[in-house]
Amino acid sequence: FFFLTADYTMATQVARGFTRKKSWPSLVNIPSGQIYPSIEEYVKDKGGKRVIRRILIANNGIAAVKGIRSMQKWAYETFGDEKLLQFIAMATPDDIKVNAEYIHLANEVVNVPGGSNNNNYANVSLIIDIAQRLSADAVWAGWGHASENPKLPDGLAAHNRTSKQQIVWIGPSGKAMRALGDKIGSSIIAQSAGVPCIGWSGSGLTVDLKSGGEIPSNTYEKACVSSAQQAVEVCRKVRYPVMIKASEGGGGKGIRMCHSEEEVKDKYGQVVGEVPGSPVFIMKLAPTCRHLEVQLLGDEWGNAIAVMGRDCSIQRRHQKIIEEGPVVAAKPKTWREMENSAVRLAKAVGYVGAGTVEYLYTQEGTYFFLELNPRLQVEHPVTELISGVNLPAAQLQIAMGLPLASIPHIRRFYGQKVEDISPINFDRVVPVVNPMHVIACRITAENPEMEFQPTSGTIFHLNFRSTPNVWGYFSVSSNGGVHQFADSQFGHLFATAKTRESARRNMVQALRELTIQGEIRTTVEYLCHILETNDFKDNQVSTTWLERIMRNKSISDIGKLPAPLVVTLGALYKAWTASSEARISYLDCLERGQVPPMSEIQPIIETNPDLIYQMIKYKTTVTRSGRRHFDIQLRGSEWTASVEVHELADNGLLAILNGRRYIVYGREQPDGVRLSIDSKTYMFSREYDPTRLIAEMQGKLIRFTVEDGGQVRKNKAFAEMEVMKMYLPLIAPENGTITHCKPEGAILEGGDLIARLELDDPSSVQTAEIFKGSFPTVGPPQALGNKPNILLEDALTKLRRILAGYKITSKRRAEAVKCMMDALRDPLTPSFQFETILSTISAKLPAKLVSALTQISDEYKRSISSHRFHWEKSMEFPASEMLEAIQTHLVLVGGADASVIETTAQPVTDLLHLYDEGNHAYAVHEISGLLNSYYDVASHFKTSPELVIKTLRREHTEAPERLLDIARAQYQSADRIDLVNDLFRIISGNLRPLLPEFAPVLRKISQLEGPDQTRIAIQARRILLSMREPSFEHRKMEVQAVLKTADEYKDYSDRVRIYTPLISRPSRLENPLLMDCMTHRNPEIRKRAMEAYVLRNHADYIKDDVHLSTDFGILTARFSARLDAKTAPGGLYADIVRSAKRKLSNTPNVLTTVAFFSDPEILKRSFKYLYPNAETAKPQDGKVNTLYLLFKSNTKDDNLASAMAREFVQTSQKLLVKLGLARVTLVVGYRASSERLFTFRARDGFKEDTLIRHLRPLLAEHIDLRRMECFSVRLAHSDGSTKVLEAIPKNRAVGRDGYDGRRLFVRRLVQHLSPSDLKMGQNSNETAEGDPAISESPV
Repeated sequence: FFFLTADYTMATQVARGFTRKKSWPSLVNIPSGQIYPSIEEYVKDKGGKRVIRRILIANNGIAAVKGIRSMQKWAYETFGDEKLLQFIAMATPDDIKVNAEYIHLANEVVNVPGGSNNNNYANVSLIIDIAQRLSADAVWAGWGHASENPKLPDGLAAHNRTSKQQIVWIGPSGKAMRALGDKIGSSIIAQSAGVPCIGWSGSGLTVDLKSGGEIPSNTYEKACVSSAQQAVEVCRKVRYPVMIKASEGGGGKGIRMCHSEEEVKDKYGQVVGEVPGSPVFIMKLAPTCRHLEVQLLGDEWGNAIAVMGRDCSIQRRHQKIIEEGPVVAAKPKTWREMENSAVRLAKAVGYVGAGTVEYLYTQEGTYFFLELNPRLQVEHPVTELISGVNLPAAQLQIAMGLPLASIPHIRRFYGQKVEDISPINFDRVVPVVNPMHVIACRITAENPEMEFQPTSGTIFHLNFRSTPNVWGYFSVSSNGGVHQFADSQFGHLFATAKTRESARRNMVQALRELTIQGEIRTTVEYLCHILETNDFKDNQVSTTWLERIMRNKSISDIGKLPAPLVVTLGALYKAWTASSEARISYLDCLERGQVPPMSEIQPIIETNPDLIYQMIKYKTTVTRSGRRHFDIQLRGSEWTASVEVHELADNGLLAILNGRRYIVYGREQPDGVRLSIDSKTYMFSREYDPTRLIAEMQGKLIRFTVEDGGQVRKNKAFAEMEVMKMYLPLIAPENGTITHCKPEGAILEGGDLIARLELDDPSSVQTAEIFKGSFPTVGPPQALGNKPNILLEDALTKLRRILAGYKITSKRRAEAVKCMMDALRDPLTPSFQFETILSTISAKLPAKLVSALTQISDEYKRSISSHRFHWEKSMEFPASEMLEAIQTHLVLVGGADASVIETTAQPVTDLLHLYDEGNHAYAVHEISGLLNSYYDVASHFKTSPELVIKTLRREHTEAPERLLDIARAQYQSADRIDLVNDLFRIISGNLRPLLPEFAPVLRKISQLEGPDQTRIAIQARRILLSMREPSFEHRKMEVQAVLKTADEYKDYSDRVRIYTPLISRPSRLENPLLMDCMTHRNPEIRKRAMEAYVLRNHADYIKDDVHLSTDFGILTARFSARLDAKTAPGGLYADIVRSAKRKLSNTPNVLTTVAFFSDPEILKRSFKYLYPNAETAKPQDGKVNTLYLLFKSNTKDDNLASAMAREFVQTSQKLLVKLGLARVTLVVGYRASSERLFTFRARDGFKEDTLIRHLRPLLAEHIDLRRMECFSVRLAHSDGSTKVLEAIPKNRAVGRDGYDGRRLFVRRLVQHLSPSDLKMGQNSNETAEGDPAISESPV
């Protein structure tokens, strides 16, 4: 436990005014002293008076840990057996519950009552009773609790006078403790000894030092303040700012700062409450000064020495948080005076044991006595490291009656022979100091963001890695904790180096590596920030420095991650927690024999965490895209991020985002969610609700400062709460009327409702602002590079996750499908796959075989990279050649060796077999695998999902995880079906030549049953049926052949005869085929394609020839038709009547223009080219124009296409009216798919007629909308010629049940129904003009 370096060198403190010795023995050569066989012999040899074996440790926490370990170490060094000393520990139920470390170190443990320390460690009667009952030789109280209570040494002395059993008090006598340990008494004695003191309530009071430090009671009382009113009067005299202090306080307890008279009464009451029964005094506050202290040791023989000193200027709540030594802030001469003054005080009262004199050191170089602590202090290891003196062991030896000059560590400190016991003139001999600097940091359970408020709770994980330059000790360990009655400090770290700057760096590194996870908040992160400030580096600090920067929050954001990253990881933590809890809940139900509803899967897959960070509210949606992957979306924007997550053994998360890793821990608290990211803390607050005043931590409600029903003011205290022996004010967040919900004295848990607040002005409450922006773009969790095999595996992994029931956006699904196909097409993919596998096993294979396989692979890569003519077929991956090479090698080797090689090479041979039939065979294997994965789950669900899961649970009682996987996949059936449809499009499109190889899996899918499987089964059947039809490319060649033949004929009627197969064929692909040919490189073929297209769709109405042109580079066809309403009441006539803006004659002459475009920008500005005389044109009676705009597209986006047509008609609307245009129809053709139509009528102001979207206008009459004239009709859904219409009666009142009579009608136009159409439930052939039938289904 106790650490010393081995390279000490000797030096003298010339600043003390002593003569430097010419030669000092090196500490390395000083013998450590002999090993004594017993304590008795040691005490006798060193001139001691008594033997101490059994020691009662009247303390807990780190004080008990440090005391036991230090004395055990001394016992081992001195006697070779640390068990010669026996330690008795006191333990409350709270300490036992939190697994306190000191309990493990003690030899005996005695149970004591729990609660505040008045019941246990500060209870003098209890301590003396335990020491008597357990036959303790001595009592060691460390610091805090009863360590400064003179009643304890007095009580032990009284016991010793009347009992044979002698119990030694390890510390100063009660008399000395009263004289110097009391803050008031020590200040009076210091004044009497001429030590400078700052202005206080006892200024000018003195006593006769010859009396041994006795202070008359009347003199003592003059220095005390006994009421709040007297405190106000004294503060006026001392002048603000002041400190109100309890004489028996310490460790930050019983001390309050006041800057004005308004604060005095409340803070006086807090001081009195924290240290009940203690005298109170008031002293002037020196706003800019340092806190320096001298370590004292005194023995029973009248000797007292100063053992170096410490700088403890960095404090919060007037309690030290960082200490360092030796003191470098004071001038050497001044420091020598401070040491000498401290020694004089100790000798004046016959001080025995360890103590500390504290001073205030000003910027001007003056100092003032502050107080003397008659005990060991928390930071004493700083002095131990510099001096080499084990202070707890020195206390023990002094208690045994040894003179200071006989204690080996003291002799070593003064450069004397360790084994000697000769006297030392401490006034003349100069100590030997170790040329090093020490910085110490207290590890406390406090919240730096809430002015270091104490916290309590369980510690799940504590990990500290000592280094040669940093060590520490803790009062708890993993699975321990800090309870509400304990001191907030539970650890202490000490960094050493030859210089202050090196020690600082060592400490920063150690703090960054210190891991503490649990319910508590700690100061670790804040300490790092403090140590990294320029003020600390330059040693420009004071006792008020930390409080000043806390108010300014100047270091609170140092090293913090940007808000977008914090919010992203916060959303991830919330989603991970919710998903994990929902998953556990679902599995628990299954294990209990229950079947949860499918809705219970939703929180496993998707959550919508809203987070408030720095008063800004971020709305997110988080989907689980894999077992270890989450996609995070910022609602209201397009921003998304993918995160890879791994759960750590200590319940933390390792998150990989944008190529970087983050360690994330989180905890729900009453005030929100606390997140730790790479050891830095971030808080997400709850929705601000000032009407509920809750406890943010464990503690005791002491009193309300505002009566029930009284008015409270914003930022003023409404109650006081005791937390870890400290009184904290509870502050009102707003103005209002308070209603008490807890009685005074109640024990509070974090989150308990203390009171309610009825707000004076609810509208003034500030709420979090909703974030409406976006975050910076982030990349994938890990960089993939550009190797096709890695991209392929990543894409396949994403697609497998979709089929496993995880959720990936449609955009990312499309990207994954495209990436998969690109990688499957890449000829380098098999080569990289082969090399990757071979690299993992090459060391186990014969070098000759590896060389042969590598040579074949390299030759393949050279081949595919070489240039070739377009008719030269690229080389297939030589899988067969490689398999043959492996087989040949096995034959040559033979025997057992061949078997070993064959087994080792199995991963390679498995891959090669997949490519044995060619590169396409691997594509078939992977895509079929995806489809089979879909089938494996879908085949179970022929009835309701819950019933299926219930049946499967009976069959797989020991596999609840598998049932959850199946249930999750079924719950996401819609996304899975979308992916299968994507794969179906690939199979029936680019991979159509491979359809026979997909037939086995397609047949399986076509047999699926159940409500969710019907559509996908029909799709599979359609693909199987399409295997009998020629491919799109084959059909295109046929069409081009017809067009080439027609182009050979000059006569229009001959061409019409040639076009007959194209005109009469009822296929839905004929129009897209003809539009595809309109981009043929031969302009004549383009014209013939347009001519055939017009004849196919308008043959029954064309009056004269079709006139073709390519003016302005636009392929255009124009023709006219005259109709008699009596002979043709439907079709074109009905369409014109419905479209035209003005009344028509009975025999209108219809002029139709059909124009083809491949560029949307040309289409938008094409009007002036299609109608160059539009500006001067005038409407003519009996003449009507219609316009068809043909557009070839690769993207099926109805909204985009409709907007494109809308832009065309809106920019040219006036000219359209002048020309007498009755209708404009945009026809969008897609390769290997049906066309989609958008019609805009003049009568409707050229707004789209959505009721007939995707239906040819000339066929609109056949869906018989006239039969619905009594309804208000809107298009609910359109898919080609299938329409879902929603109809609401115009004159029907809404019924009592709220039903307004609405109904759905499904209309579809078909040309004929074949047996296969009936079997599949829909016709695969789109209607061409002719005599369509009507299929109507009201729903």
